[in-house]
Amino acid sequence: MTNSDILETITPGFIGAGKMGGAIIRGFLAAHPEKKIQVYEKSPEAKQKLSTFKNIYFTETLQELEKKSDTVILCVKPQDMSSVLSQMEGSRQYISIAAGISISSIQNHLQQSKLISRAMPNVAAEIGLSVTGFYCADKNLSKITQEIFSCLGSVFKLDREEQIHAVTALAGSGPAYVFSMIHAMAEGGVLCGLPYELSLEMAIKTIQGSASLLLHTGNHPSAMRNSVTSPGGTTITGLSVLESGGFHGLIMEAVEAASEKSKSLQSI
Repeated sequence: MTNSDILETITPGFIGAGKMGGAIIRGFLAAHPEKKIQVYEKSPEAKQKLSTFKNIYFTETLQELEKKSDTVILCVKPQDMSSVLSQMEGSRQYISIAAGISISSIQNHLQQSKLISRAMPNVAAEIGLSVTGFYCADKNLSKITQEIFSCLGSVFKLDREEQIHAVTALAGSGPAYVFSMIHAMAEGGVLCGLPYELSLEMAIKTIQGSASLLLHTGNHPSAMRNSVTSPGGTTITGLSVLESGGFHGLIMEAVEAASEKSKSLQSI
């Protein structure tokens, strides 16, 4: 059996169809349009957004979803996890995307289950370009997790659960850092005389093109930076300002701080 075939052997149930949960469901069904899935969601608005999918079956209770599914994907906010788990038997296998909630914490609530996977996708799941890191000790559930999140973009299997904190800080929070940089670049263009809409579009496409080029060449980022930096030119002048403000170190510190925050959220 190939990894892609393994999803044909499961009956998935999704708890939560909000922004991230909905993105995961849409990505999953786009890749597996014939697959029938169970979904538990209380929000009428979230349900409406999935109304075009005829193979989604909304359950009335968490217990019903758990009974009808063998693989439960927990797409709930960390603060809601304890309430959700308290209503479940723990007799299935589970995949959680809740930030900061450890596998052992989930196991304490679902005492029957030892099959738990922990994943961290990011906001680009909405367009099939998510970066997801996951950890799972069980070989079969690991394959299932890999295939589910492959429907949303790139997936990276981690060696240790504690690495999830770094993934949360880098890939999970990373889009916000990039959005902030794009906004700052766009306003810099305005400062230099460009209309905002034009400046914003150029900033977005500059980031997009630079990232694509880096992926295409496989070169080290510093080598690529040096390739566009001429002696005494405009680029080195701009880089000098960034370095004088501690740009490189600040980005590193932001990732580290977000990782430490993730570690502090570990109890439910």
